[in-house]
Amino acid sequence: MQYTLRNVPEEVDRALRARARREVRSLNEAALEAGTPSSGLSRCCSSIRRMAEWIT
Repeated sequence: MQYTLRNVPEEVDRALRARARREVRSLNEAALEAGTPSSGLSRCCSSIRRMAEWIT
C-alpha cells in the first residue's frame, strides 16, 4: 500500500530526516517506524506523538 503525505509539519520533517540520516535509512523507513510506539521518535516531538497515537 502506498500513501502520499502532504503538509507535514516542519518539526516532524526535521525529526524524520535527522533519524533517517543518523541511522543510514530511507526517509520512508524512518516514517514507517515513527508510527510504532517503541520507536522512541514519538517522544521527540508532539506532532509525531499525536500521529502515532492516532495510528494505533
